[in-house]
Amino acid sequence: MSQYNACLQTAAAICSAIAAIVALYVATSTFRFQRNSLLKKASIEQIMKLLTQLYYLRSLTGQPALAIADEDFTKLRERISETRAGVMVLESMLSAPASADVKRVRDVVNSLREEKVFAQDQNTPNVNLSAQLGEAISALYSIYHTEIK
Repeated sequence: MSQYNACLQTAAAICSAIAAIVALYVATSTFRFQRNSLLKKASIEQIMKLLTQLYYLRSLTGQPALAIADEDFTKLRERISETRAGVMVLESMLSAPASADVKRVRDVVNSLREEKVFAQDQNTPNVNLSAQLGEAISALYSIYHTEIK
Protein backbone atom coordinates (compact mmCIF):
# COMPACT_ATOMS: atom_id res chain seq x y z
CA MET A 1 0.00 0.00 0.00
CA SER A 2 2.86 2.40 0.79
CA GLN A 3 4.36 1.73 -2.64
CA TYR A 4 1.02 2.65 -4.20
CA ASN A 5 0.94 5.93 -2.23
CA ALA A 6 4.53 6.66 -3.21
CA CYS A 7 3.68 6.05 -6.87
CA LEU A 8 0.67 8.36 -6.65
CA GLN A 9 2.72 11.07 -4.95
CA THR A 10 5.43 10.73 -7.59
CA ALA A 11 2.84 10.95 -10.37
CA ALA A 12 1.26 13.99 -8.72
CA ALA A 13 4.68 15.67 -8.41
CA ILE A 14 5.47 14.95 -12.08
CA CYS A 15 2.07 16.34 -13.14
CA SER A 16 2.64 19.44 -11.01
CA ALA A 17 6.06 19.95 -12.60
CA ILE A 18 4.56 19.56 -16.09
CA ALA A 19 1.78 22.02 -15.21
CA ALA A 20 4.37 24.52 -13.96
CA ILE A 21 6.39 24.17 -17.17
CA VAL A 22 3.28 24.64 -19.30
CA ALA A 23 2.25 27.69 -17.23
CA LEU A 24 5.73 29.18 -17.71
CA TYR A 25 5.57 28.55 -21.46
CA VAL A 26 2.12 30.16 -21.72
CA ALA A 27 3.28 33.16 -19.68
CA THR A 28 6.39 33.72 -21.82
CA SER A 29 4.40 33.25 -25.04
CA THR A 30 1.80 35.75 -23.87
CA PHE A 31 4.48 38.24 -22.87
CA ARG A 32 6.27 37.82 -26.21
CA PHE A 33 2.99 38.25 -28.11
CA GLN A 34 2.09 41.40 -26.16
CA ARG A 35 5.56 42.86 -26.63
CA ASN A 36 5.49 42.14 -30.37
CA SER A 37 1.99 43.59 -30.67
CA LEU A 38 2.99 46.77 -28.85
CA LEU A 39 6.16 47.11 -30.90
CA LYS A 40 4.23 46.57 -34.12
CA LYS A 41 1.64 49.17 -33.08
CA ALA A 42 4.37 51.67 -32.15
CA SER A 43 6.23 51.14 -35.42
CA ILE A 44 3.03 51.59 -37.44
CA GLU A 45 2.31 54.82 -35.57
CA GLN A 46 5.86 56.00 -36.28
CA ILE A 47 5.45 55.16 -39.97
CA MET A 48 2.21 57.15 -40.11
CA LYS A 49 3.88 60.11 -38.40
CA LEU A 50 6.78 60.01 -40.86
CA LEU A 51 4.39 59.75 -43.80
CA THR A 52 2.62 62.89 -42.60
CA GLN A 53 5.92 64.74 -42.25
CA LEU A 54 7.19 63.65 -45.66
CA TYR A 55 3.92 64.57 -47.38
CA TYR A 56 4.12 67.99 -45.76
CA LEU A 57 7.72 68.49 -46.90
CA ARG A 58 6.77 67.28 -50.36
CA SER A 59 3.97 69.85 -50.50
CA LEU A 60 6.53 72.60 -49.84
CA THR A 61 8.63 71.63 -52.87
CA GLY A 62 6.04 73.14 -55.21
CA GLN A 63 5.78 76.44 -53.39
CA PRO A 64 8.15 79.39 -53.81
CA ALA A 65 9.84 80.52 -50.59
CA LEU A 66 8.25 83.97 -50.81
CA ALA A 67 4.73 82.50 -50.87
CA ILE A 68 5.23 80.36 -47.75
CA ALA A 69 3.68 81.34 -44.44
CA ASP A 70 6.23 82.70 -41.96
CA GLU A 71 5.58 79.86 -39.52
CA ASP A 72 6.25 77.22 -42.17
CA PHE A 73 9.46 78.95 -43.17
CA THR A 74 10.80 79.47 -39.65
CA LYS A 75 9.94 75.98 -38.40
CA LEU A 76 11.28 74.12 -41.43
CA ARG A 77 14.62 73.32 -39.80
CA GLU A 78 12.79 71.94 -36.76
CA ARG A 79 10.51 69.82 -38.94
CA ILE A 80 13.47 68.38 -40.84
CA SER A 81 15.19 67.56 -37.53
CA GLU A 82 12.04 65.88 -36.23
CA THR A 83 11.81 63.84 -39.42
CA ARG A 84 15.44 62.72 -39.09
CA ALA A 85 14.87 61.74 -35.48
CA GLY A 86 11.70 59.88 -36.46
CA VAL A 87 13.60 57.87 -39.07
CA MET A 88 16.22 56.91 -36.48
CA VAL A 89 13.49 55.80 -34.08
CA LEU A 90 11.78 53.78 -36.81
CA GLU A 91 15.07 52.19 -37.80
CA SER A 92 15.62 51.00 -34.24
CA MET A 93 12.14 49.46 -34.11
CA LEU A 94 12.20 47.46 -37.32
CA SER A 95 13.59 44.07 -38.15
CA ALA A 96 16.18 43.26 -40.78
CA PRO A 97 13.83 42.65 -43.77
CA ALA A 98 12.85 46.32 -43.84
CA SER A 99 16.43 47.61 -43.66
CA ALA A 100 16.78 48.40 -47.38
CA ASP A 101 13.62 50.50 -47.35
CA VAL A 102 14.62 52.24 -44.13
CA LYS A 103 18.02 52.99 -45.65
CA ARG A 104 16.32 54.59 -48.65
CA VAL A 105 14.16 56.76 -46.36
CA ARG A 106 17.16 57.66 -44.20
CA ASP A 107 19.23 58.67 -47.22
CA VAL A 108 16.48 60.95 -48.53
CA VAL A 109 15.81 62.53 -45.14
CA ASN A 110 19.53 63.04 -44.43
CA SER A 111 19.91 64.83 -47.76
CA LEU A 112 17.21 67.37 -46.87
CA ARG A 113 18.50 70.90 -46.53
CA GLU A 114 16.41 73.85 -45.49
CA GLU A 115 17.45 75.97 -48.44
CA LYS A 116 16.72 73.24 -51.00
CA VAL A 117 13.12 72.43 -50.05
CA PHE A 118 11.21 75.26 -51.69
CA ALA A 119 10.61 75.85 -55.39
CA GLN A 120 13.41 77.56 -57.25
CA ASP A 121 11.18 80.37 -58.49
CA GLN A 122 7.50 81.20 -58.97
CA ASN A 123 7.04 78.71 -61.82
CA THR A 124 9.60 75.95 -61.23
CA PRO A 125 8.84 73.45 -58.48
CA ASN A 126 11.67 71.48 -56.93
CA VAL A 127 11.05 68.36 -58.99
CA ASN A 128 14.17 66.47 -57.90
CA LEU A 129 13.44 66.76 -54.20
CA SER A 130 9.78 65.99 -54.78
CA ALA A 131 10.76 62.78 -56.59
CA GLN A 132 13.16 61.81 -53.79
CA LEU A 133 10.47 62.41 -51.19
CA GLY A 134 8.10 60.35 -53.33
CA GLU A 135 10.59 57.47 -53.23
CA ALA A 136 10.88 57.80 -49.44
CA ILE A 137 7.08 57.80 -49.14
CA SER A 138 6.84 54.69 -51.29
CA ALA A 139 9.54 52.99 -49.18
CA LEU A 140 7.56 53.85 -46.03
CA TYR A 141 4.45 52.30 -47.56
CA SER A 142 6.49 49.19 -48.31
CA ILE A 143 7.66 49.08 -44.68
CA TYR A 144 4.07 49.62 -43.55
CA HIS A 145 2.82 46.67 -45.59
CA THR A 146 5.64 44.51 -44.25
CA GLU A 147 4.80 45.45 -40.67
CA ILE A 148 1.07 44.81 -41.14
CA LYS A 149 1.69 41.18 -42.12
